[in-house]
Amino acid sequence: MNLLFEKTDPQTIKVKIKDKGTSIDFDYMSMIKGLLSSGSLDKSELIGEFSSVEKSSIESMIRHLNECVPKHDEKVDLDTDPTSSL
Repeated sequence: MNLLFEKTDPQTIKVKIKDKGTSIDFDYMSMIKGLLSSGSLDKSELIGEFSSVEKSSIESMIRHLNECVPKHDEKVDLDTDPTSSL
């Protein structure tokens, strides 16, 4: 699964989710479900004129999302309060 970013004009970027040859409009729930199912996002596709800062920001976001997704063999305890050790 990956994200497709299409810059249609200087102020508009459309985002789609691509998975197994199918594209759907981006929504967070679909992205989270896909991430949990696949374990990571593949490299994003960029269509249009993106600045180097925009490209770097997108790459950083994808890298961060991939780092936050538990691997399939990791146990995730959703009942644990992550702030309890603070």
